[in-house]
Amino acid sequence: MVKSPVEGSTVVMVKLERPVKLSDFVHPVCLPQEGASLNLSYCNTLGWTRNRELLKRIELKASSMQSCENISIPTVNSFCSEPAYPTIGC
Repeated sequence: MVKSPVEGSTVVMVKLERPVKLSDFVHPVCLPQEGASLNLSYCNTLGWTRNRELLKRIELKASSMQSCENISIPTVNSFCSEPAYPTIGC
């Protein structure tokens, strides 16, 4: 596993021993070119439950950097978001 050299980044690369078989659940992801304009209104992310037993998906919506600055110190690599649906807790 190769950790990103960029401080605060949570992106890693994993070198596999053999090629993976593509399926409905396994497929390549396309990353945007540097400087590309993105529509970041909604996105999905994964996170562990509090007891760290289950990995769950949550849909998020983008929020302003100002809303993040009210509760944390965002970095250049930060993405401010909140649950897409109010009933979902993070």
